[in-house]
Amino acid sequence: MLFVLSNRVLVPLSLWPLGGVSVWLGPLLVGTLLFGFAAGMVAGLPKHFHYRRRARAAEKKMAQLSEKDAAASAKE
Repeated sequence: MLFVLSNRVLVPLSLWPLGGVSVWLGPLLVGTLLFGFAAGMVAGLPKHFHYRRRARAAEKKMAQLSEKDAAASAKE
């Protein structure tokens, strides 16, 4: 908040099809940072889900092997 309030210099922002506008530097930088963070999270979600799926499959296989081992130990 202090960064936003201390950077109240107006800077021109031009977006090609939309035209231009003057905005405060602080909120522009914070907004750009938040947008980049959100875009990175969205871009990383497919890989995150892939690893979660692999981890769940590994846990399920471990549980099956543990049950199989416990059944084999009970027979002995």
